[in-house]
Amino acid sequence: MAKIKLTKSVVDSAEPDDRDVELRDTLVPGFLCKVTPAGRKVFTHGIRHRSATDIANSGIPIKVGMALTAHKTVDMFIDKRKMQKYDLLCLKPVQDYDAAKIKALRERLQLSQAVLASVLNTSASTVRKWEVGDKRPSGPSQKLLDIIERKGLEAVL
Repeated sequence: MAKIKLTKSVVDSAEPDDRDVELRDTLVPGFLCKVTPAGRKVFTHGIRHRSATDIANSGIPIKVGMALTAHKTVDMFIDKRKMQKYDLLCLKPVQDYDAAKIKALRERLQLSQAVLASVLNTSASTVRKWEVGDKRPSGPSQKLLDIIERKGLEAVL
């Protein structure tokens, strides 16, 4: 039973053995991925209570959902707080924005450099420098650009 930070790459690279293999998460106590000999990946969260009545009386909201992992659908039982922590671990990486991408995004949204700068809480000269390639956006600016591209301008207003 290995205790590691469960990431998508760790789960995808987990190989089946002749018996069940358990990978326990170090960040979310009780959360684990079990790899069966057939290669099925099952995610569970261990909630230790004596009976169903204890679970109902504990006030822990149980979320029953489905997750798609390694092209297979598996059951996932986890409480809301733990699921939020796990979701944060599975964020998509932020794209790298070069001059052409920034300018194309701004033009697609029909914004001036000054308005885009205002939305990103930066100066118009900084946006101008990004678009000519003199500078590159930093982490927070890249994240905001990524959110705007994926979800639209309304997501940051």
